[in-house]
Amino acid sequence: MSKLILKNLFILMLVAPAVFADEPLSTFNLQGDLDYPEPFGKESYFATQVLSFYRFYMGISAGANMTSLNPKISETTTDTQENELNKKTFGYAGTLYGGLGASYSNFYIGAELSGSYNTLNKKINTLYNEIKITQPIVGGIDLIPGLLTYQKDFLLYGRVGMGGSLFKFKLNNDSGANTQEFAFGWRAGVGMEYFINDSFSMRIEYLFTKYDDIKESYKPQKSKTNYTYELSSPSANQVNLGLTINF
Repeated sequence: MSKLILKNLFILMLVAPAVFADEPLSTFNLQGDLDYPEPFGKESYFATQVLSFYRFYMGISAGANMTSLNPKISETTTDTQENELNKKTFGYAGTLYGGLGASYSNFYIGAELSGSYNTLNKKINTLYNEIKITQPIVGGIDLIPGLLTYQKDFLLYGRVGMGGSLFKFKLNNDSGANTQEFAFGWRAGVGMEYFINDSFSMRIEYLFTKYDDIKESYKPQKSKTNYTYELSSPSANQVNLGLTINF
């Protein structure tokens, strides 16, 4: 009886290693032909998960804008006369911007501060004078909500905030009437941003800005006539293309 048991154990010791050697996780499989489980998804060679839970960024953009000035000139003597014009002018802008952003799942929220140099330069002939209007400085602060794609390499966003701009006025026939005013207003826009990798992204956006009325009065030298010039709610439509560095 004992010989039979020993014989069976000996046979089992010879057969068992051969059986378990074909198991994928077996330590006996030393032939390099393990059947590892396949990954859940194929490896992507594009930027994925490059936007972490939060980011700090800075960037530069260039854009073109169409600005509606809507100037109005009034002369106050015995009677009041007005000359109102609807003037639109084309310009370019270079912008530096920076901000903070955070994502939760596919939702994004951020805040951004920006400053621009604008090339707007327009001469307007009126019944009483020629006015030269420039708008060299534009600034803004915005709240930016958005949605990220599943791979988090593409962001669609909106923009809403406050804007401010310096307007300069020059009257050709009366140098003493030259002045400048800082106007505030609101602005809103939409855009899209593509994250090239962890450090760089590109974006394109549309921005609309509407400022408060600008109104000034002047009296030429040796004249009893008062003049008032006004920009009635100047507004701007602008398209920007930007490059962003993410930290």
